[in-house]
Amino acid sequence: MYTDGVHDTFGVIEKAGGSIHHAIHRHNPDRKPPTLTAHRESDDFLEIHYRSQRQLCDVVKGIVRGLGEHFDERFAINETQCMHDGASECIIGVKRLA
Repeated sequence: MYTDGVHDTFGVIEKAGGSIHHAIHRHNPDRKPPTLTAHRESDDFLEIHYRSQRQLCDVVKGIVRGLGEHFDERFAINETQCMHDGASECIIGVKRLA
């Protein structure tokens, strides 16, 4: 798995936004990729902001879970705002569990 020297779920997610844009534009420069930003509010809490015309917020949550499995980490995931409910972006809180 490509992690660019990062060894935990939060680190991979924090770097993902730029990687998504680079990968999509390399293959299709006219495509509008999703925006994904992540802010680590503490060692155990990450807030993800996701916006996409395709509204695939469930995929984002699945990626968090999959990365957690890969790095042997467990999380509580709470979406506090969702595009499916009319919001302009999804806000997903990820709390690392002991």
